[in-house]
Amino acid sequence: KQWYQKQWYQRRVRGISANYIGRMRGIQGNRNSCYLDATLYAMFAFDSTMDYMLSSPLDSDLRKDIQVRLREEVVNPLREGGFVGAEHMRQLRDLLGRASSLEGLQDEEKEPEELLSMLFTEIFCIKPLLSFRDGNSNEISHVNLCQILLDRDPNSNTTMPNTQDLLTRYFVTNNLYFHSQPDLLLLQVPRSGK
Repeated sequence: KQWYQKQWYQRRVRGISANYIGRMRGIQGNRNSCYLDATLYAMFAFDSTMDYMLSSPLDSDLRKDIQVRLREEVVNPLREGGFVGAEHMRQLRDLLGRASSLEGLQDEEKEPEELLSMLFTEIFCIKPLLSFRDGNSNEISHVNLCQILLDRDPNSNTTMPNTQDLLTRYFVTNNLYFHSQPDLLLLQVPRSGK
């Protein structure tokens, strides 16, 4: 099993473009922007699933400006050259701050789920991606992100559960069911500073 994991890792690393390796790569941070930088990097650097946000019709000039700036000054340079400078991110944050009800976008640290919620609901007006049914009340909830919040399993012998284990435990613990099959499942898994 270790050999397989090592081989997979080596193939995976070799598959990453040189654009994403080394100095001056990724999204350059500025003034507590790590939440925004990491979230946009995860959404757009290696995957086109979220690209519909970059071309969907929007109803206000400010939202259209955000969309153009995100596409032309963040996503395209990231994919083509592997780097986005802090000035482009500052300008995007300024526009987001003007368009959003979320306070402190220009210079305060936020949680990734706050950013995603704001992008989906206030900027791009995306209908909820997920529908859950509560097994106790049969109430249906519509959300864009499945935030997996769990206490550590005291009966677990493993130190790190996989994503499937976390998702299953979350649904069982909270007595939740998918109300309908999602087209896209965004998960926010637990993180730890240790």
